[in-house]
Amino acid sequence: MAGQRSKIQEDIRFRILRLLEENPEISQRDLAREVGISTGSANSC
Repeated sequence: MAGQRSKIQEDIRFRILRLLEENPEISQRDLAREVGISTGSANSC
């Protein structure tokens, strides 16, 4: 279970980095919406 959670977190971080690379001016709110997480979680990442 913990291994699956780590995989999901790693995937989210990768997707956020990819979005930031494509659009460095994207807001945390938009990042969160694109990835499907809360704005607070996007902030934490």
